[in-house]
Amino acid sequence: GDRMELRGEIRDISTLLEAMQIVGVGKKSGKLEVSGEDGRIVFYIKDGNIVNLDTTVPTLRVLKEKTERGETDFTDSLISFLHYIYYWRDGRFQFRDESISV
Repeated sequence: GDRMELRGEIRDISTLLEAMQIVGVGKKSGKLEVSGEDGRIVFYIKDGNIVNLDTTVPTLRVLKEKTERGETDFTDSLISFLHYIYYWRDGRFQFRDESISV
């Protein structure tokens, strides 16, 4: 179908949340990459839903590992990831359509 690419700078979190909403409502699948001052976060999205997370940020990596071991709820981790991005002064994001297998 029609491929979609969204990109932008995160001056505040609402820019990113808006992009996530577009992806969600459009039931898109792909990777939403967010990079900030201390690393990168990747949201894997399937049919508009976030199904997986990845990151190079050390504190969030620990959280990701806990989630994979079932010690932390995925939704809680997701909220923590977003909360973390909230404090980035200077970030950018990019969404690319691609098929995601989980």
